[in-house]
Amino acid sequence: MTWAVSVVRFDKTDMPRLQQALHIPAIVSTDNRLIVPGIEVLCIVLRRLSFPTRLDDLGKEFGREGSKISWIYQWGVAHICTLFSDVLYWDKDRLTLEVLQEYADAVRDAGTPYVDCFGFVDGTVWQICRPLQYQRQLFNGHHQVPALKFHGIMAPDGIMIHLGGPFNGPFHDITLWKQSGIKDLLVKHAFGPNGKILFVYGDPGYSGEFPHLQYPFKSAFPTPEQHACNVEMSRHRICVEWGWGKAKMEFAALDWWQMQKVLLSPIALYFCCGILLTNAHTCLYGSETLSHFRCRPPLLEHYLRVNQ
Repeated sequence: MTWAVSVVRFDKTDMPRLQQALHIPAIVSTDNRLIVPGIEVLCIVLRRLSFPTRLDDLGKEFGREGSKISWIYQWGVAHICTLFSDVLYWDKDRLTLEVLQEYADAVRDAGTPYVDCFGFVDGTVWQICRPLQYQRQLFNGHHQVPALKFHGIMAPDGIMIHLGGPFNGPFHDITLWKQSGIKDLLVKHAFGPNGKILFVYGDPGYSGEFPHLQYPFKSAFPTPEQHACNVEMSRHRICVEWGWGKAKMEFAALDWWQMQKVLLSPIALYFCCGILLTNAHTCLYGSETLSHFRCRPPLLEHYLRVNQ
């Protein structure tokens, strides 16, 4: 592992390519009138997310004051999240009928009982620092911690193709499903080239009659076929957990709850930025999910394409 990979998670030779794909200009002028090279902005964002570090310590690494490191970091995160918000939520330009059918074929070829499943859906609990206000609205009773929740769909190529949130910590996964708006998007877009309905698969927490959502059979006395289907799908559904886990492994600052201070910092933007950069990392270096399904991810430039 090179120094760059251990510190900023991307190889040194890939950094200019990533900067160009993220549309970070060669010279950046922040709102505080700082003039910074674009590659330095990218390095600061990646370094800040890769491991929890004090701003003063980062300032020594980059030869700047800690306050200026914070300004640069905030600019970089806001730029990435603003420019690629549609890519994170649902990329209508890339997720065509043909691409969704390729996803369904990859899931089928992995040995699942379903032939029309193109992804796996789940929510995640993101622990945050205990706030002075709104503790009741943010407290997650299951994990007994203050938290925000996000909702995502993992594709078999290792890309988180949908990210919804943030939501209050107590919300159930089915509430995230309803409030994220993904239900309406699937009604419009989740079809194969021949008009066949495609669906996502979730855990037993999901319920309701909806053609684009499937979940385990919940009968108290399932048939042998239903039980076998539940067991087999649980083996594949775990990939969405791999996706959340990779984001927190590559960008460990996201998992350092003492830094996640709601109402003091735009922490939801940090999480969204981390997920997008994790997807970019998957495009370049792969992931456990794409190895499991043997599905090739998109090119970095194709994934981070924006209409300007």
